[in-house]
Amino acid sequence: MPKVSQEHLDARRRQILDAARSCFAHNGFHRTSMPDVFAASGLSAGAVYRYFKGKDELIAACCTDALQAVAAALPDPNTLRMAGAGSEPLTETLDRLVDTVVALDGEEGIGRVAIQVWGEAMRDPELGAHVRAEYNVVLERLVAVCAASRDTGALPPTADPKVVALAVMALLQGFMVQRTVLGHTCATDFKAGVHALLGVGTDT
Repeated sequence: MPKVSQEHLDARRRQILDAARSCFAHNGFHRTSMPDVFAASGLSAGAVYRYFKGKDELIAACCTDALQAVAAALPDPNTLRMAGAGSEPLTETLDRLVDTVVALDGEEGIGRVAIQVWGEAMRDPELGAHVRAEYNVVLERLVAVCAASRDTGALPPTADPKVVALAVMALLQGFMVQRTVLGHTCATDFKAGVHALLGVGTDT
């Protein structure tokens, strides 16, 4: 048999995960069955189970993909630790994170899935541990951004970078809830509100 390329394997995995995410976004975790995922992906049960053992693995993979995309919007901590590395204003960092969430939500309905993951993580200890591990990758990068901001004088010298990073994450999560559940916060308005709170002009 000809050897299957890694590109093919990655594309097939993505096909399955995209189908599962769409099902979760529209029907919720508990109303989505594995046969629903088979149908949405256009693949057989055997093909899907080759990549994922069941729905729990699909949920965890959706969480990983989303948080890795958010982490990718932040600079690597090692880059910020380099001598002479600069630091952008926190408003710009948050703006970019908001844009990342909006892009993911538009392409993949990630907001609806993320909120379900948070709820499910409280019920499922294994998923909860997985969410915390992936969340901490994002938090570590954001802490480094906040530390760089403090070191360049953008934040007070007494500011705790982790405390500031947690507050920024809370703002981002609140935006996701308002956008997804309440439907009354657009990205432009949210950014303007954050800039106003931080005493920064909206034209910066």
